Amino acid sequence: MGLQDTFKAAAQTIFTALGDVKISVTYRIRTMGYSPATGRTSPSDTDYAITNCIRIDYRADEIDGVAVKPKDFKLMIPVDDLTPTPEVDHFILIDSVIHNVVSFEKDPADAVWTIQVRA
Repeated sequence: MGLQDTFKAAAQTIFTALGDVKISVTYRIRTMGYSPATGRTSPSDTDYAITNCIRIDYRADEIDGVAVKPKDFKLMIPVDDLTPTPEVDHFILIDSVIHNVVSFEKDPADAVWTIQVRA
């Protein structure tokens, strides 16, 4: 097992140990499909259930009103628990409320995604 695999396994262990601190979310990718029969486009959603997720609110000194707005928050998700690579046009559903992915980054060990989310 390489160093990256070790970090990924450690991240999974940490998330598992957090127990009831974790939340479940749905990661949604929406694509527009075209129907030649009707001549119309319509949205199609692909959802990914994520049960190993931690919500972290931004500190007051991180909120600048532009890049980080007052109701923004971060989600930390183990890389192995999120199949698609995040994109800014994707969505996160928490308790049926849709939030936008604003930004995302992976830690240097490629073990955890940190995703900025906006309502």
